[in-house]
Amino acid sequence: MSFFQKLKNKFRMLEFAIPFIPYLSFSGEKGLKKGLSRFFKNPRLQQIFSGEQEVLGCLIPIGWSYFRDFQSPPKGGSQVIPQWLEYVINYYKNTVGLKCQVKEIIVEKGRCTGLRFERQGKIHRLNSKFIIAACDIETLYEKMLPADAVPASFKKKLQKADLYSSSITVSVALDCTAEALGFNEELVHLVDENQPFSEQSGGDPYRSEISILAPSMRDKSLAPENQGTLTLYMPAFMDYKNEWNTSLDQSGKRVMGEAYQQLKKEVADILISRVEEKIAPGLRAHILFYEVATPVTHWRYTGNKNGTMMGARPGRQNMKNKISHYRTPVKNLILGGHWAELGGGVPIAAKAGANASLLVLQKENPTAFRSLAGYMNNTISLESMNGNSCFHPYNNSWVRRNTPAESIQQKTSKIPL
Repeated sequence: MSFFQKLKNKFRMLEFAIPFIPYLSFSGEKGLKKGLSRFFKNPRLQQIFSGEQEVLGCLIPIGWSYFRDFQSPPKGGSQVIPQWLEYVINYYKNTVGLKCQVKEIIVEKGRCTGLRFERQGKIHRLNSKFIIAACDIETLYEKMLPADAVPASFKKKLQKADLYSSSITVSVALDCTAEALGFNEELVHLVDENQPFSEQSGGDPYRSEISILAPSMRDKSLAPENQGTLTLYMPAFMDYKNEWNTSLDQSGKRVMGEAYQQLKKEVADILISRVEEKIAPGLRAHILFYEVATPVTHWRYTGNKNGTMMGARPGRQNMKNKISHYRTPVKNLILGGHWAELGGGVPIAAKAGANASLLVLQKENPTAFRSLAGYMNNTISLESMNGNSCFHPYNNSWVRRNTPAESIQQKTSKIPL
């Protein structure tokens, strides 16, 4: 941007930010109550948000609802998003490397030049002019880079950052539809308002809030005919009961034995019982099977610190410490996942990925950068952007594959009587 473009953009960003500024300080039990009192005089309406930690966490979802932006995944569930991405990447003859673990970012004269990764027990080197990291930011700065690449003072701030909790997630398969048990498209929030504020999201399965969704009600492709699914979600933390009854072996690898499996089952049973007692009588009799994900599970699959679900919270302390950022102290190493922004979640991660790609294009392909930035800033249309010769055309040939439930249904319908 030119000087005047930057100035104009700062005013535009300021216009967006000003409405939020008065509410940055409203956090914690007292702050939340005080902030919500500006909008809801009825205490019962305030209690709807009892599980939140700050007013901003309430205002932004309300704003989404006014715009009818409910962020529902496409038909087939959220699994189709990576399936589609993989197809498009392969369509353009690029490579998707699965089951790879990055061990080191190679830095030469303050600039990243590539990385080393492990696959099937072998170490490989990949040379690259730019690297966009969508991984856990502490892992990136503490383990993948040279010790002096990032100032120690900033690494300390990261260690103290206010993060979202992890979760215990119970995915339930039913022998009946979710509607038959009284569940519809709403997100059901089960919380004991008589519990202290800290207990409502403290991670105790007997006391913490439970969020309940019925994905199969919204999307019939997720369950066979006359069957359904439920998702039970509760805030949870890695330090619960000796880190979920896990241990570390001599090499520092986390061991998840029989005690861990038993604790998973116990916690899931408590959540199911609570939902059955308060919302869906007879629920347990209709469960075909269920799967449980703990903070250990989320940490194991994502590498996110303590299994956090959405990275750093939007709040005064994280903003003051500049926890969210795209450019790193290492030249051409860019953050592109939900650690680049405060707030986390799929929408934030998608935004961060798009912005990270723009930072690369700005240097490598200015024409493509201007076109894509213009579309994202709503100054040119999608048709105009796609018509730009700097982009290779895509024929929209991707076809969604059947979900497991659809495959089962298809096989069943072919069995001769």
